[in-house]
Amino acid sequence: VEIRDAGELWGRSSWDTEDLIRERTGMPDAKIASIGPAGENLVRFACVMNDKHRAAGRNGVGAVMGSKNLKAIAARGSKGVKVSRPEEFVRVCQQSARFQAEIGRTERRYKALRGSGAPMWLDYMMQAGSGAVRNYSTTEMPSWTGISGERFQVGGDYNVRKRACFSCSVACGGFFNVRSGEFARTFGRTPEAGITTIGLSCNVDSIPPLLKLEVLLDELGIDGISAGNLISWAMDCYSRGLLSQEDCDGLALDWGNYGTIIGLLHRVARREGFGDLLAEGEKRAPQRLGRGSEKFMYHIKGLSPVCEDPRASRIFGASYFTASRGGDNLTANVLWVPDLLRDSDLVKETFGKFGRKKAPGDRSVEGVGEALKLGEDVTAVINSAEVCTRSGGTFEFITRALSAATGVDFSVASLLRTGERIFNLEKAFNAREGLNRKHDNYSVPEKFTTEPIAAGPFQGDVFFNLEELLDKYYTARGWDVATGLPTRARLTELGLGHIIPELEKAKAVR
Repeated sequence: VEIRDAGELWGRSSWDTEDLIRERTGMPDAKIASIGPAGENLVRFACVMNDKHRAAGRNGVGAVMGSKNLKAIAARGSKGVKVSRPEEFVRVCQQSARFQAEIGRTERRYKALRGSGAPMWLDYMMQAGSGAVRNYSTTEMPSWTGISGERFQVGGDYNVRKRACFSCSVACGGFFNVRSGEFARTFGRTPEAGITTIGLSCNVDSIPPLLKLEVLLDELGIDGISAGNLISWAMDCYSRGLLSQEDCDGLALDWGNYGTIIGLLHRVARREGFGDLLAEGEKRAPQRLGRGSEKFMYHIKGLSPVCEDPRASRIFGASYFTASRGGDNLTANVLWVPDLLRDSDLVKETFGKFGRKKAPGDRSVEGVGEALKLGEDVTAVINSAEVCTRSGGTFEFITRALSAATGVDFSVASLLRTGERIFNLEKAFNAREGLNRKHDNYSVPEKFTTEPIAAGPFQGDVFFNLEELLDKYYTARGWDVATGLPTRARLTELGLGHIIPELEKAKAVR
């Protein structure tokens, strides 16, 4: 292990950093985790980047590295990984791969993922009427087809080739190339949720500038979801007269003005001018600006969600509230969990009443608490096993593979209990730090609980009764309903009694 001076790397983009480290170390196959200028300058939504296009994207972990003057970590492995029962492990993986390949050929969502990658979600949201446009002011954007996922099909206008993660048959990734126009020769990875958020939230309806923004986010090391929500909040405030052009360094924050967004990202990464305000993140930036602007920023526990309106996609939206790290769309993963548990009695019993989402007009919270709990427990295991929810595999295959790899004979039931232990530990961490029921909430919940959607298939709908939803969820979790805190009884039942004394010191257990 060697610690090197990062002086020549400081201030450089994450892309340049990776290239220089491989050159200086003589290890062209080194794997590198690095930060860009945003992490160096402690932007509260800075990412840790790897392989240029991949990000530990949310909650500002890039700023944590920056706070320690740590620019990058480079590593190269030379030893194998010992598997307890290799023949069984290979057999399970082969069976799973064949199953995934069949799913990829036959099921609509997986076929769309193979064809367009992550941009296909924009098509799903807009066709379903749940996309959050112009800072949640509407779910309609007539020009959305200009940024449709269909345009990222292989051989289409922009997608030059597909790219799969190791051993994946779905291959939802890929690379794009802008061949002409203002952003010609812009090349990078197929966009993920950050660009969908910027496209819808900021009303940008052209693909080339969005692809330019994708590259810029990766190079600077910025979370596109938080950036998109912050800039759309600023545009909303600008349209309401709460911000002037002078406040914004002379930039015109009109909806769809991608030139302004490009300029703002550079300012955010370097904390220059108005960018310094935005760099404070979803919770602090409105507090610092004031002027009533807090009313137009939507976040949970300081983290803004991906751009799907919870009034239209209510079960998915409910997972924003209960996620341990804030407004995260991947903590419960209610869109994918029914697939992971496909054909099981558990998923039929839990999701059978409503599938992945509620029908228009249905505000009943019956069964939603149980669905969120199951989604969170399954996802905790998936994340810990380091497998992907998009692969088309099943929880059964994952259980068998883990058993063969480790020599520990897991069952679906024992892994679900493991997931519940993990999630309760996350809850205990938050509780120790002072988070309780009042934090399982948007900063401005009345918009979603009292202001109906103006148009589209969910016209007139509002979100669930939030208090009733949280009552059901805490009951399903075995937590204290009044405070939302974990209970001694549930922690002891899960074998987590050893953490109770620490929670008692913080008055964070019931």
